[in-house]
Amino acid sequence: PGLRKSVATDWTTFSLRRSPGGNRGTAERRMRHSAGRPALLHPTQGIYDRDQLRVVVRTVYCRLVRKVFYIGGAAAIVLSYAALFLLGPAATDAWDQEDRIVESVGVLALLATSVFFLLLLIRGRREGHFGALKQIVLVGLVLLFFVGAGEEISWGQRILGMTTPTALEIHNAQGELNLHNLDVFSGWLNANNLFRAFWIVFGVVLPVAAAVSKRMRAAIDRLIPVLPLWVAVFLILNQIVAEFADLLNDYQPSWYEGRYYTFVGGRVEVTESVVPVVFAFGAYALYRRMKLLAAAESGKEPAGNQVGVTSTRP
Repeated sequence: PGLRKSVATDWTTFSLRRSPGGNRGTAERRMRHSAGRPALLHPTQGIYDRDQLRVVVRTVYCRLVRKVFYIGGAAAIVLSYAALFLLGPAATDAWDQEDRIVESVGVLALLATSVFFLLLLIRGRREGHFGALKQIVLVGLVLLFFVGAGEEISWGQRILGMTTPTALEIHNAQGELNLHNLDVFSGWLNANNLFRAFWIVFGVVLPVAAAVSKRMRAAIDRLIPVLPLWVAVFLILNQIVAEFADLLNDYQPSWYEGRYYTFVGGRVEVTESVVPVVFAFGAYALYRRMKLLAAAESGKEPAGNQVGVTSTRP
């Protein structure tokens, strides 16, 4: 609509200025309204300037991609939980069982998040955008998500057929080769609560606080990479759908036919896998923004391609 309005306004101004009976006052007002916009050429005088056309096409494309991403992401979250009720016994186990579809997606997302934060660290350090403290935080995030991926699959224990050392097995709630199931992580300090606290603070509180205040965003961004606001929206949606799935299971428990997990176990697996997927897309968005910013500063990217790029220099 904005593009059509711009084209219509500029074309009407062109016509009124040249038509014998045109209202000069109306034409002047429309000229002032369209001031600052790229001039559009009459069809008989030629075609759009190549740079202008590139800006228009890129803008429309970016808007379309964002809408598809938002709608598709929300639909994927809903369908991830709907599968627990719609699939049969064997398909449900293949969906939410350990080392199967849901957990594998979560592990790959954790690894991808670690890689994107590592690339962001390398690019930001090379361009001089990050201070020493922020670089330390990024190193911590790279290690955290990498360790999270290893812990999620017990460092490949079931895949490789490794046995758990006796000293570790007697203190591990599931007898597995990992740390998050140790007896020390029990009660309020269990792995689920720690994980929930992390994604609430890092994925919801910080992006929302940064969106509310530019001054707060600048202060936070000096120390910690700030994820896009849509990350917070997707994480909140994920939690809402998870709570609704619990209510639906209470109302119709026979709809869940899984045999490996109870419904709660399967639902938790889905919730824990959706969160790292959202983080992976958020980390990629930060890395892409850094690449565009570096290209713009080096003069390799035309001004029209600097869509949504803001400086993150401390």
